[in-house]
Amino acid sequence: MRILLTPLLALAVAACGEGGTDPETASMSGQWEGSTFGVSATATLTETDRAISGSGTITTPQGTIPTSITGTNDHPDVSLTIRAPGQPEGAFSGTFTDRSRVAGNLTIAGLPQVPITLRRRP
Repeated sequence: MRILLTPLLALAVAACGEGGTDPETASMSGQWEGSTFGVSATATLTETDRAISGSGTITTPQGTIPTSITGTNDHPDVSLTIRAPGQPEGAFSGTFTDRSRVAGNLTIAGLPQVPITLRRRP
């Protein structure tokens, strides 16, 4: 019995090490979307050495606005600056909740902060 338990114990310990409890650092590269209070946003982002850049759109009942996005992925924390022509600058600050979601808050000058979760598009 002891001979059988030793290999099983070794296998169980090895299996616990695979993937571990520390998530692999998630990248912001890819397509993302989110919505809050009747406003939706989409973005296509690229991440290189933690620096994020890309473009997207914000859609409101009044229309769609193109945006440019820059930021930093200091996993698990993400900071983005969102710029749109003729609009006040926006800032998103969030945290990865898993590899495909970043929950945080969007702040636009002069407006109250709003919660928003960005989801990776398949």
